[in-house]
Amino acid sequence: MRGDIVMYKTSSTIAAYEGRSNVTVDDVGKQQKWHSASST
Repeated sequence: MRGDIVMYKTSSTIAAYEGRSNVTVDDVGKQQKWHSASST
């Protein structure tokens, strides 16, 4: 799967989990941290 699609879907999931319908820059940062943690 393309990386940009994975980033979008993960960031959207984080926003929805936090009760929002819009993705913020913080959501993108959070998903990057989660991805980095799961890659090691």
